[in-house]
Amino acid sequence: MVQKKMKSDYFKRQLYFMSSIGLFYIIIIALFAVPLLAAFVVVVIRGVFDFRYIILGGAVILIGFVIFFISKFLIRLIAKIRKDGFLALRQAREQARKGESVQVELLGGLVKLSYAGKNDPQSLSCGYHEPLLIEGRRENLQPETDPIEKLKRLSELKDQGIIEEDEFLLLKKKVIRGFCDTNAE
Repeated sequence: MVQKKMKSDYFKRQLYFMSSIGLFYIIIIALFAVPLLAAFVVVVIRGVFDFRYIILGGAVILIGFVIFFISKFLIRLIAKIRKDGFLALRQAREQARKGESVQVELLGGLVKLSYAGKNDPQSLSCGYHEPLLIEGRRENLQPETDPIEKLKRLSELKDQGIIEEDEFLLLKKKVIRGFCDTNAE
């Protein structure tokens, strides 16, 4: 018990000694650092005041260079955007004239413009606005030539995972076109 008390007193004395040494160093640093810092501030302010015209002239020249290079960069960037934009516009126009789908993304995909085109299965129409098959006519068609049956089979194949979505759309388009071509005759 006495030994524990002695250890405890020893640690207290060490802590007090270290804290007093730390306080001593803080006071010494403050006595030397504050005047040195004040002298540094005075020298800097005096230097800025004496060389203010040179500093202002250098800043104006630096700002001029920055404006020159930024404007040069922006002019090149705008010219590149115009050139690429015209090329993209021309390419999109040609694709649209061919009836292909066109999708244009602006601002890194933030704005998307799309045109489905004439060949898109969702925009197919054969000028026939009545239902595709009247129930009475449906019995006359054989199962291999009945477009409704073909579409049902294609849908089942897609649901089973045998064909993918894009293959399904392509085959569906062919079936509808074939039906439109036979009805046009």
